Amino acid sequence: MTVLTRVLSRSWDGGEAVTALNTAVVCFGRLDRLFRDGGRIPTYWSAAGTFVTVPGMVLADVDYGNVSEGLRTAGNAEACRRALHEARPEWKALTASPEAGVRP
Repeated sequence: MTVLTRVLSRSWDGGEAVTALNTAVVCFGRLDRLFRDGGRIPTYWSAAGTFVTVPGMVLADVDYGNVSEGLRTAGNAEACRRALHEARPEWKALTASPEAGVRP
C-alpha cells in the first residue's frame, strides 16, 4: 500500500508514467488478491484500531472500483499519465475513509 500511495501521490511524465502505471497495477493487484482471499487489512484501515477482516466489512465500492478501472488503462505514455492522474483522487478517497475510522 505504501508503494501504491507513493505512485499515486505524484505526477509522472513520459516513460516514467508507463513504469509508474505498471507498478500501480501490480500493487493494486496484490491488494485486490488480499481482499478477495479474505486477508486482513492493514491495522490503520481498521475502525477504532481493531482488526477487521474484509468479508466482514462494507467496502467503498465506488472508489475501489474506480481505482481498479482506471489502472486497467493501456497505451502510450500520455494514456498512462492520464490514468494515474485520474486514479489519484479515487485512491485518496478510498484511503481517507478508513484512516478516519470509517470502514471502507
